[in-house]
Amino acid sequence: EPEPEPEPKLDAAFTSPGDHEIFELNFDSTSPVVEIPIELDVNHANPIVSIELFANQQLIHRFTRSPFRIMWAVEESGAFLLEAKIEDAANNVIWVDPIQVQVVHYSKQVLLIEKSSDRQTQHIREALFNMGIQLRIMHPAQIHAEDLIGVELAIWKESITDSISYPELTSILHHWNLSGNPVYLMTQEATMAEERNNLPSSEWYALANLQQINFVEDALITETIHNPSNKPFLMGQYGDIHTIPLRTNASVTAQTSHPDFIPILTHRLTGDAVMAAVPPMIEGSTVKGKKAIQLFPMIPADINGETSTLRSLFQNTVCWCMDCAPCENMDLSVGISTPNPSPNHDTHQKVYVELRHQGECNASGTVIEIQWSESLDLVQWSASAGWMEPILNGFRFHLGVVTSASKEIFEFTFQPDSETYSTIMAMVDTNNSEPYQRNNTAIKVIQNNPSIIDTPLAIIPLPDQEHAVFAQNPFPNSGEWNIEWSTDLVNWMQISLDQGNVILPLKDVTPTAEETLFFRHAP
Repeated sequence: EPEPEPEPKLDAAFTSPGDHEIFELNFDSTSPVVEIPIELDVNHANPIVSIELFANQQLIHRFTRSPFRIMWAVEESGAFLLEAKIEDAANNVIWVDPIQVQVVHYSKQVLLIEKSSDRQTQHIREALFNMGIQLRIMHPAQIHAEDLIGVELAIWKESITDSISYPELTSILHHWNLSGNPVYLMTQEATMAEERNNLPSSEWYALANLQQINFVEDALITETIHNPSNKPFLMGQYGDIHTIPLRTNASVTAQTSHPDFIPILTHRLTGDAVMAAVPPMIEGSTVKGKKAIQLFPMIPADINGETSTLRSLFQNTVCWCMDCAPCENMDLSVGISTPNPSPNHDTHQKVYVELRHQGECNASGTVIEIQWSESLDLVQWSASAGWMEPILNGFRFHLGVVTSASKEIFEFTFQPDSETYSTIMAMVDTNNSEPYQRNNTAIKVIQNNPSIIDTPLAIIPLPDQEHAVFAQNPFPNSGEWNIEWSTDLVNWMQISLDQGNVILPLKDVTPTAEETLFFRHAP
């Protein structure tokens, strides 16, 4: 038999906007709005019948002919997943690789200087995206002094080798830094023996305010220095760092023209620094003209290596350079309410998950996870914000930056199983919540069988398979840590949780069917 003809190959991609791009709302117009240019480049053997554009699973436009380009008006901040579905004349349906964008009220701008993009570029882009920071990328040969207007931090990815080829740029950044602007100097490629005699350049040393770089045997670094001066890097609001597995071929001697130079991370073999802050790092410092010098890439040497600690280190460093104010009031709360209290197998159960942010700080990289028991069959759902990612027995909603005094509602309709009990759990987390403990868990028990709840030690499993709800507290004298609950976010009552992540609501915690129950850690 003749082999079937292969399906025609589709070459399609979003050419605009860029993946992980951030847009600011324009408050100069009558109502806040931003127009996002969306464009698709499509190369296909068969004629295109239609292309449907989706934002957060909602249809926003349908093309029937080229050009496949629109200006999409957005009037609210939030995170958006852009998708495109293509149908051709042969009834083939193809989905284009999706991209993420974010709309914010205000965003700082970071300039990344690099000759070419690589995996490290993508890690930097994603880390800044989660912080709600705009990224602009320029080639070192293209930059003039006027290109730095409006930039609040310059990151030079391959600063040591680039400084040889682009001494003018080194001088431009030096003057810009002396004017009070922060620079973040990276390097990852200064490892070849034949290059070491020429590296770094005298211009780079002047820019970095350092005196000597040592090239050393490649070694794995798994330890960090802990002292009060290092706290903003290692214990910042974007994560606590205890060990960092990475490889480096260079280190900085603990010498600088600045008398109070402090190394941040030291090489295990030489004891010299592989990361430094000039001037020295002081918590809450707003010294102008800061410099962060980093002699390793923001990705592990192993392509499958762990990147979360490196991302936290990068985000904390960016935060220190740009004088991010430590968040003293990250007040995110999540609650669950069910309007009809006694469902049965013939009744659909509505559930409302409510997210509130009443703190003063914007929450960046916000994610809310909502999970439910397998005994609940999902009929339909809607969300006031964010794009949905399926997870085990639930959804993960990506919300991006959540501003103060905001509220989002996630509505679900379930068909419960009348033969058992069901639980719903919601947890919210943010990229910049550290080092503050999570105050963001809500649980609701759907009492299909009330007799289960009446037993003194009823254990009701939650869908994440790691938590359980007790009808009463069976271990009043166990090691406990305090938690409070509220139905109005004003009046709070104490409750207890044990050390094993088991949530132990007392009977008097249960709200009425119309109330939403919020949990938080006791102050």
